[in-house]
Amino acid sequence: MFFSRPIFFVLGLVLLNSVHTRSNKVCDFKDVRCLTNGANNNLKKMILGIKGVVESSDPLHLPECEGEMKTEKVLKYKIKNGTLSGMKSCRYTYHKMFAEDSTYRTEFLCDQLVLSHYFEAKGYIGPVEIDGQGYLDLTLNNYVLKFNGEFGQFISEKDQKPHWTIKTCHYGFEPRGKVEVDIKSAVHSDKAKSDLAKAYLQQHPNLLEEAARYPVLENYMKIFIKNLDTQLRATPADENVNAEHHRDNALGFLSRILGKRFQNPIIAIIDTGSTFKTPLRTVDLQNKNVDEKKALLYLKDIIQSTGDENNPNVKRTNEKFGNALRTRCEKYIECKIKCKKKKDPCENICQNKYDDLNVCETTKDKWLTKTNRQVYNYLKKNPPQYNKNKFTSTKGPKWADSDECKSSDECESSDECKTSDECKIEIPINCESSDSCN
Repeated sequence: MFFSRPIFFVLGLVLLNSVHTRSNKVCDFKDVRCLTNGANNNLKKMILGIKGVVESSDPLHLPECEGEMKTEKVLKYKIKNGTLSGMKSCRYTYHKMFAEDSTYRTEFLCDQLVLSHYFEAKGYIGPVEIDGQGYLDLTLNNYVLKFNGEFGQFISEKDQKPHWTIKTCHYGFEPRGKVEVDIKSAVHSDKAKSDLAKAYLQQHPNLLEEAARYPVLENYMKIFIKNLDTQLRATPADENVNAEHHRDNALGFLSRILGKRFQNPIIAIIDTGSTFKTPLRTVDLQNKNVDEKKALLYLKDIIQSTGDENNPNVKRTNEKFGNALRTRCEKYIECKIKCKKKKDPCENICQNKYDDLNVCETTKDKWLTKTNRQVYNYLKKNPPQYNKNKFTSTKGPKWADSDECKSSDECESSDECKTSDECKIEIPINCESSDSCN
């Protein structure tokens, strides 16, 4: 019926179209992060529209659509002049392609989608009666779109290169954030019934979100997929995304988050090479924001794929590593000195607060004398020893949604307590925490 514009241009990811390695070979289909980053790069271009190839996909327009929703009773509705906007806020958080059966599986996360429609409706939603027409906006915050289906490939006669095509698509939806409804007119000729119905819908906006999935979002999806397929068919796979896009975008992201979002940069610094696979699994991050764990997994992958020290993004990232390490260890040493002067048994507190993984003690004074890149290399060659049991009771940093950090003033003034907006990160992760990765 009148349902928000849940971004639904989802499947774009599907053919993330070739993601390349340095040798211009398509990414290994098992490399989820490479595929996901490649899909994101392709998505931005596609949504903005490509002159002479495909029109913009934000907003999408739906001239007319009829449907019904069932609660205790049935509500029949018709929408006209529908608009789905907000797709520019969407990004791939998971994308995988399977060479064996030419299928794909994808997840999108959209910061905010808005469905705007003129509606005509008659029937019941829950216990309240609807019999009217007007305008309605449905806003979906942190909305997840899930897609899977089959993809195809063909060699273009024009350039003799492989191109992708979308063959089928099935989808699902998962609202993770707040759903908001704005009904701009009466929904019943009887004012009392109209006021009651509007109040009920304000309290139960998820009913509208569920009703909007089929057939409203389904029809928006058909429009979006058609646009995506048009772009994929027209563009050679090897021109859509390459390894430099993958590395540079990722490193730029890390440069931004290391200084702002990592409450424990030490973890980020040491968890870099393939030798850290086991430590990564043993560290208990249950007291830390889950996004930090995602960031660590992502960081590990990026460092392994980055070897060019002349790349400006690599230099900036290395500088962040070195600065974060020195700053953390300096605070740790200062804390220990104060404890000794006071003769207080507080060294464990210092370690839990500034050196969870024993990096400062392991590297001794080398973090003071080595350059940024040398520090990084040293830690890779001399990984600290981990004790799984050590971390089960370690108190993690404060987060904006914790009991210890509830006021915005406190968050903004503390180095260890950031605002929730700063802490939010949504990035490609591996399959360990995704239902769709089974």
